[in-house]
Parts: sequence; structure tokens; C-alpha cells
Amino acid sequence: MIYGFNVTKNYALDFGFLYQLRNFKDGISFFKLVLNLDLYKADHNPQIRFALVIFNFIIFDIVLYNKRHYDSYM
Repeated sequence: MIYGFNVTKNYALDFGFLYQLRNFKDGISFFKLVLNLDLYKADHNPQIRFALVIFNFIIFDIVLYNKRHYDSYM
């Protein structure tokens, strides 16, 4: 399940939990822990992500991100 809501005018929070990432016949993600802060100027940045994947299942995935698209014509 994935849920999301607006935190401010420019930022949103999405979180998902307990859903399958891919089938086991396609490969196995045994364990993956993600803690990422992305400040690079691009679409939906800056953003921060915290996620945990065990045996192809996303246990939780929390993302706080900028809702706006980067204007590359500066």
C-alpha cells in the first residue's frame, strides 16, 4: 500500500509498506536499507528517503520530496 499527502505548498510525504517489489523468478533482493538525502537540482529535489527491503518485499518506504519540477531553462 502506498499513501501520500501534502506537507506544505511545495513538499509532499509518501509512504508505502508491505508490498512486493518483484517476483522471485526475476531475482532476489535479500536485504537493502536506504537512507538518502538528495540535494542535486533536478525534478522533485531536494528529497530524503528511508526504506527497507527484505526478500523482495518493501517493508517500508518513506519519501519527503519537493513536488515541483526543476526548471532547466535558467
